[in-house]
Amino acid sequence: MPVAETVDALSALAPLLRVQPELQSLCRFESPWAAPHARETKGWAPFHMVTLGSCVLDVGGKLHPLGAGDVVVLPHGDSHVVRGAAAARPGRPPAPVRTETTRAIAIKSNSDDPEVELICGRLAFEQPHDNLVRLALPQVIRVGTARG
Repeated sequence: MPVAETVDALSALAPLLRVQPELQSLCRFESPWAAPHARETKGWAPFHMVTLGSCVLDVGGKLHPLGAGDVVVLPHGDSHVVRGAAAARPGRPPAPVRTETTRAIAIKSNSDDPEVELICGRLAFEQPHDNLVRLALPQVIRVGTARG
């Protein structure tokens, strides 16, 4: 399905899904890094918006490359790992992640000069978890906004 048709299909589905977003963190990382996410509770779907650089979403071993402007949603709440796109240099452990909590959002970082920035959160579905429209959604929905 062409991108324009995909976006139109998602726009048409949005009113049926009725979601409320919850922003959780601003993540600012340099390689090597990995951010594992546990399975969400019923009724919640994690999302990630890449605002700078590139990274990889790993859902059960299936890799989804992401770049600046990409938004990805996991409508079924699957566990996943978001990690740096560049392979880590052998023997170089990830830098420790610092977390600063503000009144609005957690800021997670392992660098003062990040290669990648993400806005992470989750969507609360107003409809029941077993809503037929939601059940029909794919495991991962990726929308690229960098090209308008």
